[in-house]
Amino acid sequence: MVKRIMTVVVMLLLAMVTGCGDGPDTPKNLVGTAGSGGAVLNWEAVDSGADKVTYNVYRGTVSGSINTKTKFASDLTATTYTDTTLTTGTSFYYQVTAQDSKGESDASNEVNVSLGTLPAPANLTATTVAGQVDLAWSTVSGATGYNVYRGTTQTGTITGKSKIATGVSTTSYSDLTVTRGVTYFYQVTAIDISSESPGSTEVSITP
Repeated sequence: MVKRIMTVVVMLLLAMVTGCGDGPDTPKNLVGTAGSGGAVLNWEAVDSGADKVTYNVYRGTVSGSINTKTKFASDLTATTYTDTTLTTGTSFYYQVTAQDSKGESDASNEVNVSLGTLPAPANLTATTVAGQVDLAWSTVSGATGYNVYRGTTQTGTITGKSKIATGVSTTSYSDLTVTRGVTYFYQVTAIDISSESPGSTEVSITP
């Protein structure tokens, strides 16, 4: 009897240490970026076999455990989520959990997303001539420069795009590395000494 009780105690202690419980695995590699639409979150999918997995997003205003956060979104089936309620100058901390019929997982790593004090550049335009793409946009007051992002898929945010120019000192940029017949999607951000603005409106063009 004593041996059986000891076995049960050891099993309970192991469950407490691992934190696995009966729920799915913990979502890994949560990444948060400031996009033109707000805070864009991405994480790795969790495999729970034949059981359906959904995801919960928790948000708080201070760094800490999931107990310091409020469940902000639930029953998500995709491994990406955009929090469109952020405003310029705000900062939030996020964690994600997975859930199936057996329960809820432990919380993912924590990420912080903050929209800087600079507004997104306005009036981005793209034109093509002689096999290059010329971009132009309006001046952002307080900006010390601009970053240019490019992708070949429409996303609406700078997530998924490559930063092809950093610290551009004017409100125009010529992309000389394009391929004829390929459609490109561009966004521009404003930067200062400590922050980067959300992305501008996305524009597309086929040189």
